[in-house]
Amino acid sequence: MTLLDRALRIGGAGAARRSGVVAIVYGVHATFALALAWPIASLVADPVLGHPRGDRVLFEPGGLFLTEAIRIMRAPLESVAEGMSFGILVGLYLGLLPLGALLHALGTEEKLSAGALATAAGRFLGSLSLLLGCSLVVGGVACALPLVIRGLLETKIRSAFGDRGGDLVGVGFHLIALGVAWLVGVVHDLARAALVARGLSALQAAQAATEALRAFPAEALGGWALRALSALLLVTIAARATTHIGVDTMPRLAVVALMHQAVAITLVFLRADWLALAMRLVGWSYRRDL
Repeated sequence: MTLLDRALRIGGAGAARRSGVVAIVYGVHATFALALAWPIASLVADPVLGHPRGDRVLFEPGGLFLTEAIRIMRAPLESVAEGMSFGILVGLYLGLLPLGALLHALGTEEKLSAGALATAAGRFLGSLSLLLGCSLVVGGVACALPLVIRGLLETKIRSAFGDRGGDLVGVGFHLIALGVAWLVGVVHDLARAALVARGLSALQAAQAATEALRAFPAEALGGWALRALSALLLVTIAARATTHIGVDTMPRLAVVALMHQAVAITLVFLRADWLALAMRLVGWSYRRDL
């Protein structure tokens, strides 16, 4: 089986052999999400606790009760959101810890203990942080450039193509910006893989990522796109299915909750499988250059 075949086969990159670590990463993310959602959910549900059907009315078609509950609790919700903003940013940043542990696990065949994973997570935090900051700056500037050009040329574009044509050209510029963001994201993940797999600095990892993308463009871009599209399709199907199932009864609510968590852990697995592929790509690129 060629590398391209493995890149375009979900599970072929090797994430399945680290299912335990994938489960741990899912647990960390689920705990963080629950900590954020619980106070907000409690506030939204408070106005309907006296209703005969309880908070189930919040999920009725049309969202009448949900909209009214949000209106009533608007001030407390704004206060909670402001208070949680810093915690959300810190939590998202600390998400680099389980990411570092996952990358370390994907890059070795050894049996790993919880202590070894924790050590790896802390060891790579600084370098991953620097890489994240550089990626955000580069991605922000690169994505803003097409939009700035579109804004500067908007009058000329509309005079040349009309309103409808101008809107289509504007969509094209936005698609270019999304494409640039995609490319920066792929390079960023490849750099993360190189940083952990080969113990490189942030700058060296970025260079190794660029070399890996140049050596295996179809595998990198195709592998990422396949898993991203699979995740989008899965979320869409689950959203439609849970809408039809509803939450009118406890059994239905349990089914919907289980479906949500099944989708969540599958998304974590797809992410891990892409990172496993990224580890292989940077490894192949390095061996080829020797």
